[in-house]
Amino acid sequence: MERGDVFHTSVLLPDRANPGGPPVPTPKFVVVLRGGPRTVSEREVPVVVASTDRRQLGQPLRPFEVSVGQAEGFAHETILDCRWPYTLEKSYFQTRSFRFRLGTAKMDEVSVAIVSGLQMYAPRAPETTAG
Repeated sequence: MERGDVFHTSVLLPDRANPGGPPVPTPKFVVVLRGGPRTVSEREVPVVVASTDRRQLGQPLRPFEVSVGQAEGFAHETILDCRWPYTLEKSYFQTRSFRFRLGTAKMDEVSVAIVSGLQMYAPRAPETTAG
């Protein structure tokens, strides 16, 4: 499993038909945030969830969103919402659910969007005045 791997799997998400009710398994594409040899022993995998792009025509992306589409392997225009990283058990990921891998440049966009989405900005140094 590598950073940028895209899987189709079931994710427990709020039930839109029953607000406030228990989460329901929902089939979604998820993008793996970390991978490689150092993560082999980890039992959970951090991911972001992909959803159909439902923005109004001309509406810009928000800082925590990344746009992906057919050029990256998705069937249609899709948004990665990087405000809500999830962790899923590795057992969720089975060989048959792997679809494709996002490139390094797109995953760099995801990294920036996660920092924005989680409001993990570095503190600014205090401004000084020359005197």
